[in-house]
Amino acid sequence: MPRRSSWEATYSGAHYIAVNRRSLGVGASTWLLARGRYPPLSFADQGSLDPRVRRRASAWRHARSVMDSLLGVVLILISAGWSAQDLDMALCVVMEESEGLPTAHIANEREDSRGLFQLNIRAWRDGEWPGAANRPIPPLDPEAAFDPIYNARYALVVYEKWGWEPWSTSETCARIVRSRPESTWTHLFEVEPVW
Repeated sequence: MPRRSSWEATYSGAHYIAVNRRSLGVGASTWLLARGRYPPLSFADQGSLDPRVRRRASAWRHARSVMDSLLGVVLILISAGWSAQDLDMALCVVMEESEGLPTAHIANEREDSRGLFQLNIRAWRDGEWPGAANRPIPPLDPEAAFDPIYNARYALVVYEKWGWEPWSTSETCARIVRSRPESTWTHLFEVEPVW
């Protein structure tokens, strides 16, 4: 199989943003930037007082942070063992649940959700989901839930036992994933990353 360049991987990320820009909360300027409508900035442009250049610089920084977050999450999911077939759905759930932040934390009287997949400590503390009997899994370690690899691996175990049902965002993500023509990230499994 032919190797793909880092540019192609970045372009696929841009494609993901373009397809799912509404659910990701990505604005039109970021979408245009990701599609290559805005040229890259030079160092001279970044110090400019021209408002058009400053807006373009802001859009570039925002798109860059979104791309870094998406690609970082994809690499975490791959290293945690997610398959190419489930990667789009897993990425969507992560972005909907935590916006790709491994330190995301929601604590209130109903839940104590942590990490990329927002694993609820109260629900998984004993390794059993209230909606499924006789299918225990190892208990969730509350402190390790903020570790992105541990969180993604535990979410994979949950997914293998119960599918996407434990995540409230799964219906939204299923609609998004079904609406796209093919897997965006499958080619990442065909390359050897160059660091």
